[in-house]
Amino acid sequence: MSRPTTPVQPRRPGDPEPDLTIYGIAHLAMRHGAHELATLAQTLRDGAPLTPARAKALAEYVRLMTEEIHLHHHGEDTIGWPIIQASAGHAVDLEPLTADHDQLDPILDRLRGASALLVTRPDDPAARQTLATDSIVLRDLLDEHIEEEERDIFPIIRTYVSVADFKGWEEQIMKNYPKKNLWFLIPWSVSAVPPADVPAALALTPLAFRLANRLFSGRYRRFHQLIFG
Repeated sequence: MSRPTTPVQPRRPGDPEPDLTIYGIAHLAMRHGAHELATLAQTLRDGAPLTPARAKALAEYVRLMTEEIHLHHHGEDTIGWPIIQASAGHAVDLEPLTADHDQLDPILDRLRGASALLVTRPDDPAARQTLATDSIVLRDLLDEHIEEEERDIFPIIRTYVSVADFKGWEEQIMKNYPKKNLWFLIPWSVSAVPPADVPAALALTPLAFRLANRLFSGRYRRFHQLIFG
């Protein structure tokens, strides 16, 4: 595990706790996206029609979603986990979560490959089967991984990581995220929040996040409708 790029100042008792709102929304989005994809992939495996436009949009959705999952976990491994380790020391064991991340990457690669093949060969049975099988594996692994992370790691972050260090973690993650994909990332994330909870959740996010969601929500809604109906 690498060291933080800047010195870490662990949270002291009585200091404010980091706000994990956006972190939690990212988790909701990954789980919701994986569940949606698994449900759709089962219908495709069973013979549902796939028009050229829908196949192209599906491949783009899978690319964007799997890229977000990879970047999220890579950011944890290279930015977040070193901060937690430096702040909490022996109070936490991050190796099982890192192992999960390593297990995810080949699944993401296969999903991208299968969905890309369906653009040129929309009726290919092997590609449809791969998409169905691996989307279920992804769904189940993410559910288990994220539940474990929120149960075991979120309390560690709140207890040991300072607000400043956590903010730096979030800023580094966003700095590394491709800006051309923000039209997808932000409304995709918000769409996973239960509708009744959206106003309260958005109120806890930065103004730039709320403005981007408003700006891109229409484009994302049309994109999503083409794929999932």
